[in-house]
Amino acid sequence: MTAPGQPNSLVETKVAAGSGTGIAVGLLTWALVTFIPAWHDGIPSQLVPFIPVAAAWLVSTAAGYLAPHTHRPDLLPVAEVVPVPVAVPVAEVTAPPRPAEVDAGLAIVASEPLPAVEERLAGPGLPPPPTQG
Repeated sequence: MTAPGQPNSLVETKVAAGSGTGIAVGLLTWALVTFIPAWHDGIPSQLVPFIPVAAAWLVSTAAGYLAPHTHRPDLLPVAEVVPVPVAVPVAEVTAPPRPAEVDAGLAIVASEPLPAVEERLAGPGLPPPPTQG
């Protein structure tokens, strides 16, 4: 954190606090878990490597959260944007008329009766459908 009247550093205070404490706590916890057996007795061996990572994450997150925000007077203030209404031209579009051949084809298909269910299920090489009874 810089004193009032001095230029700000290039690294934000929250980032520096979180990174520094994360590295320090991670290395300290790794050394304790690696070289002092009492720090990992009773913990499954598969979880022991994750203790330094979890401790570093927890402490660095807390340090970054608790660190003061870096004031940046060199940043421009946020400009307010006022929406301007815009008229969008809308053209009315009509679909072209359907050709007579399409209507004639629909009439032919609709005029033929559908085959019975048994006739539709029976095909070449298929056994006849079971009968209910």
